[in-house]
Amino acid sequence: MRIGIEMAIQFTRIEFLTRSKGGDSCRKAAYNARTIVKNKQTGIKYNFSRKKDNVYHTVLIPDYVNQDFKNIQTLMNEVERTAKKDNSQLLKDIVIALPDEKELNLEHRIELTHQIVDEMEWVQKGIGVQIDIHKPQIGDKNWHVHILVTTRRFKEMVMIWVIKLLT
Repeated sequence: MRIGIEMAIQFTRIEFLTRSKGGDSCRKAAYNARTIVKNKQTGIKYNFSRKKDNVYHTVLIPDYVNQDFKNIQTLMNEVERTAKKDNSQLLKDIVIALPDEKELNLEHRIELTHQIVDEMEWVQKGIGVQIDIHKPQIGDKNWHVHILVTTRRFKEMVMIWVIKLLT
């Protein structure tokens, strides 16, 4: 089902999470998912499970990739392990405002988000994607989705990354 509603997206932010600016993919993934993730490289455990505004979480990976990578602990530790340089780009960090509750229900927001991700064809290109939808605080209208996109592709049929960064 495609949502046939025309609407303006009032806010979108796209940034690279980089090691040179202190970025940590495990921390970012834990924050977005409102869960606990331990960075095996540093030994630091990030716990954002007290926040209760995450209403949808999923990880999308190509079918040919080991399904263990659907676990953000596994996926983000692989991102950290393979990003060896001090100036490595770890993830694309995307935030998109979603229409408020009067316009769409949660199911529609999930569908809209998947349409955006499908349109970008990241998974078809061998890239991992983490999606988290956050509901607004009481009295607020700040529905938004966090999309984390790996900057390296999975190489078909094996659990390693292609070294070349995407542009």
